[in-house]
Amino acid sequence: MAIEQKKNMGRSPQLREANMQLADQAFRKWVVKAPHGVSMEVMLEPRYWASVARNLLPWDEIIVHAEDCSYYGKLLVMAVEPFAVQVGQLEYFEMDKLKTKTVNRELATEVHDYTVQFDSKSKWKAVRNIDKVVVLQGYSEKEKAQEALVEYLNRLKKID
Repeated sequence: MAIEQKKNMGRSPQLREANMQLADQAFRKWVVKAPHGVSMEVMLEPRYWASVARNLLPWDEIIVHAEDCSYYGKLLVMAVEPFAVQVGQLEYFEMDKLKTKTVNRELATEVHDYTVQFDSKSKWKAVRNIDKVVVLQGYSEKEKAQEALVEYLNRLKKID
């Protein structure tokens, strides 16, 4: 029995126009801020996405960054059910392990380099004194914001 081969009529295969579209039309990108204490492992659980499953479609991309700045990742939606979403992990980086060219002495790495303050929009937040950049925000208690600041500074001190 002979294997049937397609005749290419002497031409290379060509992309059909119907198979090409702008990325914004083909799939969507979402950004998720993972609450403090929620690991990437937890986010891989299909039931984690139960409350937002209706918003997602296969091939949607989800960019994840941890609220406490501990990791960054990218997920791909593989399948959607009414109360579960199967995601695949495309990327994952622990922020304190990323290589940088910043030298610790150039960073504001001491508690006295920051001010913990309250405003009604972002609750308790930590602001770097030198340039007024908000590095942490959204804490309901001042003590929690101060603890998060110390944890953040400890991670900064590990970079080098």
